Amino acid sequence: MSIIENLAPSELKKLRNKQRKAKRKAEQESALQAQVQVKREQHHKARQQQEQGDPEAPQLDELIPDKLARAEDPLEQALKFLQPLRTLAADRIDTHLMAFEIYFRKDKPLLMLQSIKRAHRLDPEHHHLHDCLLRFQGWLDDNLASLNPAGCVDVLDSLRDGDFGPCEKEIEQYIEACRKKFPYAIAFKPASELSALADDHVAADEAPLQPKEIAVNN
Repeated sequence: MSIIENLAPSELKKLRNKQRKAKRKAEQESALQAQVQVKREQHHKARQQQEQGDPEAPQLDELIPDKLARAEDPLEQALKFLQPLRTLAADRIDTHLMAFEIYFRKDKPLLMLQSIKRAHRLDPEHHHLHDCLLRFQGWLDDNLASLNPAGCVDVLDSLRDGDFGPCEKEIEQYIEACRKKFPYAIAFKPASELSALADDHVAADEAPLQPKEIAVNN
């Protein structure tokens, strides 16, 4: 019997999450290297064509400082810059602090939280991290009224999938907080309460119709 077969379900889930993330990271690094190689070859070919006086040769991009500094979609350009950093410099806290700044401006709370957790794991005492935590709390206070069950379920799914690492205790606390805010949402009810609701529903379906109900149905 293999070691994997002896693992508890929770440990097996963690192992599979790590394997998926490792595979995804390897694929991203491979794709990035391939992309860099293609760009290098295109640039080299274009330069050769220009040197040979080919009138149809594509023009090389000019590095104009003002144009580069004033992108029409700065946040999207920042995201493109961030992706290889998250792959190749995931062990640097500046990568995750920058990610927070981008997602804060894009109003992406789940990704803000992910960036904060990754930064905290690297250096919980970093002065900029403290500032990010305060701003994140302020964002939550300002946007708490707009929370809805569907969005909270998405967060719960991410927590259960291990996107933020092992956090079983935090999951229970999160479910309890959601249950208090949305007491009628089935997604946050405990299994025992769901079972009781199902039993009540079956009992209601099987109950004989009363004379008044028969008259109404006829």
